Amino acid sequence: MNNSGTNHLKRATKHYGALFTFPTHRTLIMLQFVIGSIGGGLAFFPLFSSFVMSTMTGICIFVAPSMIGDILIKSIIIRNDPVFNLRRCAALSLIGGTLWVGITIIGGIISFLTMNPVALGRAFILGFGTVLALRLLAFYAISFSKNYQNFFAAITQPLLCLTSAFYLQIFSFNLLTPLFGSTIILLIASSAFFKFIDRHGKEKIGLNAIPLFRGFVADWAENLNAPLEECFEKLGSDEEISVTVAAFQSNGSNTLLVIPSFHPGPFRNVGSSRLPCELQQSLEAKTGATVLVTHGPSGHELNLASQKQNQRIIEETFKLVAFKQFSPFASRMIRAEVGYAKASCQVLGDGVLLTLTCAPKTMEDIPREASLPILDVGKKLLFKTVAIVDAHNSVNSDEPLSDLDIEAIIEAAKLALENAASEPRSKFQVGAAKVILPGYTIREGIGPGGIVVLVIKVGDQMVAYITIDGNNMVTGLREKILNSLLEIGINDGEVLTTDTHAVNAVTLIPRGYHPIGEAIDQQQLIHYIKEATKTALGNLKDAEVSWNTGTFNKVRVLGSKRLSELAFLVDSTANLAKKAAMIFFVPACFFAVLFSIIF
Repeated sequence: MNNSGTNHLKRATKHYGALFTFPTHRTLIMLQFVIGSIGGGLAFFPLFSSFVMSTMTGICIFVAPSMIGDILIKSIIIRNDPVFNLRRCAALSLIGGTLWVGITIIGGIISFLTMNPVALGRAFILGFGTVLALRLLAFYAISFSKNYQNFFAAITQPLLCLTSAFYLQIFSFNLLTPLFGSTIILLIASSAFFKFIDRHGKEKIGLNAIPLFRGFVADWAENLNAPLEECFEKLGSDEEISVTVAAFQSNGSNTLLVIPSFHPGPFRNVGSSRLPCELQQSLEAKTGATVLVTHGPSGHELNLASQKQNQRIIEETFKLVAFKQFSPFASRMIRAEVGYAKASCQVLGDGVLLTLTCAPKTMEDIPREASLPILDVGKKLLFKTVAIVDAHNSVNSDEPLSDLDIEAIIEAAKLALENAASEPRSKFQVGAAKVILPGYTIREGIGPGGIVVLVIKVGDQMVAYITIDGNNMVTGLREKILNSLLEIGINDGEVLTTDTHAVNAVTLIPRGYHPIGEAIDQQQLIHYIKEATKTALGNLKDAEVSWNTGTFNKVRVLGSKRLSELAFLVDSTANLAKKAAMIFFVPACFFAVLFSIIF
């Protein structure tokens, strides 16, 4: 995805993440009580000239009906709605109630200054229409319940408040005409606003904005990815996805190294964001092997659209773990550098493992197109398999790789391949180990796949490939890790991240996620990597290697362009909604007030 698209996605994340950063239900109830009682006390003071009486009236009109209404809404009307739980119902009632109390206070002040209680009553009914319009917008935009359920859920709380006010004879039934008139005006504005926003999405990407909005909210609020992925499936396109698997077979233990070409995005639990870990765990369960999943050259154009596509990749990969011919020979790891670009290359049987990085310079996704000239060189050198890994292990800014960076990466890879081709082959040993970093989760930037270490010994050279289930790594940490491994006999190696986007958009920080080493104690991380490496060293055994590659057609992906368009739509819709609210609701409020005054 281009830098503009990335910025839109981050802003979209902030818009929807902010929607559900509500306090606890108990806090919301306390706020309802404080605002309803004190606000009601101020609003109704002109009717009683007693703050105690006006406060009690505020509790009876604003607080008690709201609490009862929320319980009725969640327990009866929309009991099965996945997003509107009791806390969010209370939050909506608090927002609407605060607005209603504020409007009523203004009417109370006017009544106090003019010594005329009519202004208070008209302000109260204007508040009713305003809150009803707000609630209808909220339920129809966010709830997954049926339309009639959303209607009753929206009207229950304000209707209970209104009924309480008339039952207590606070207001006269003469206000029914301005009540209906002002409410209808505001509801018309609300409906027009709703349709205007929905049409914006249809015009931009051919998909109504409200279902997309609802899908984003469901995922951010309740981790429900199906509604959003349904939109992605409709908007996506079909692509080829390849997966390469290396199997290391030794006496009594097996290790699998997986290099997929999908991109593990776009965020959270949506699309292929969690697929590296899911692929790892599925292969572990099926084969009993230690599994390393790496990041092949790919960008957001290869984000899978849904869990359905993920499952297909997993099932197709299962077919690749039936290996036939194994080779007991490997070369040493050799390195090549061109500018900031670094390539490590190691021949393993009839294939070659190539890792690419720009560390300590910032690096983002290496595009799939960059792998094509590298693969051509590998074929000319008669390698049956060329497995290219994007190490994705250094970030201190959001800048994508430049054309010069990509050219340098390609040249370094070619040079490494050519040098590795002339390296002598000999028998080798392999050891592997996995560790889960305790106390850290996706919120700190590390996925459930943990840390896996693969040690390969060829002659007197000991190299370690370390995979960490995360999205990139803070600049400088790679070098610290590799230097620390020198202390335990590791001559060289590479630190690789899976680029999992399961860690993205789970915290509201500027970058949208924590790269490895930013929120995790680096010394503790290095300690666990060293311990895992020691375990892998202890597991060293003579080994053989075999390669399989599969290419899967018609895999549904969202595509970088579509994701950028979606992120832009989300971001632009949020901004458009602010402007449209002024266009639709300011005149509506004016005419509603005017209607209340005249009638």
